[in-house]
Amino acid sequence: MTTATPEKPLYAKIPSSLGTTNLYSITVDEGWRSTIVCSDMYEWAADWLVEELQGKPFAPGWRP
Repeated sequence: MTTATPEKPLYAKIPSSLGTTNLYSITVDEGWRSTIVCSDMYEWAADWLVEELQGKPFAPGWRP
């Protein structure tokens, strides 16, 4: 099992269905806190976003 850190957080897709449509939320675990990144996404979009974000800092200290 990989340990989450602020430099290498773990993103996860969580089911959050409303009605008959299967919707998902994305969460991030930074080791010291967990945050909801976005919610109510279609599965294909949630899969894509988790793949794009995995291992990248959620809130980097420096922004261009």
